Amino acid sequence: MEIATHKGMFHADEVTAIALLKVFTDEDITVSRVKGDTTDFSSFDMVIDIGKKFDGVKLFDHHQYKGGKSSAGLIWDYIGLQEEYLEISKLIKIVDDNDTEVIKAEPFEYSSLLHCYNHRDIYSQAQEKQFEKAIKFAQTILISMAEAQEDRVRLI
Repeated sequence: MEIATHKGMFHADEVTAIALLKVFTDEDITVSRVKGDTTDFSSFDMVIDIGKKFDGVKLFDHHQYKGGKSSAGLIWDYIGLQEEYLEISKLIKIVDDNDTEVIKAEPFEYSSLLHCYNHRDIYSQAQEKQFEKAIKFAQTILISMAEAQEDRVRLI
């Protein structure tokens, strides 16, 4: 699956959205970070946090979606595991609230920690490496939360 998202500074919402897809789907995912004014997404399977369109299938730009969700929340809805993984749903709600400016993240919270991965030169090759590191960090958190939830269910 080829995913497009925006270049430059990254945020917890698109990082988490991509990490969710990597953790909870069987897709082999590659990500292209494209210019913000890109309009032709025909070569991509999914478009996250860019493009000014939302359809819930391919296009997941929350800036056009008026439901109070970030791109992470829209992708979590797309995956459909909200009831199975309640703790992850709570984390996604926190990302949504931060990204839509309902409640800004405090220092040392998940969204703030992901923001720290940004390189000072946001249009450099180093930034692209930092983006990948941020996705891996998010994946680690999501996998840990999923495994903890699954372990609790097995104990019941």
